[in-house]
Amino acid sequence: MRVKVKAVHDLSVTVGDGDVTRRIIGQDDNVNAEDMTVPVHFGTHIDFPFHNIPDGATAEQYPASLFIGRD
Repeated sequence: MRVKVKAVHDLSVTVGDGDVTRRIIGQDDNVNAEDMTVPVHFGTHIDFPFHNIPDGATAEQYPASLFIGRD
């Protein structure tokens, strides 16, 4: 099934400097790196049945076309 897309709406969530921990080479680290820890429900997402039902359907069991709406 082909869907003509009129518009794409960005639902991204901005990650700020306070959300990232920077590590620099030092006594306890051997790399320069950044770490980010976020809760599972960070940002926009879809909860599939498997999230609440042990044998529920997972994301790959749905066609992506179900998640494209009309403008």
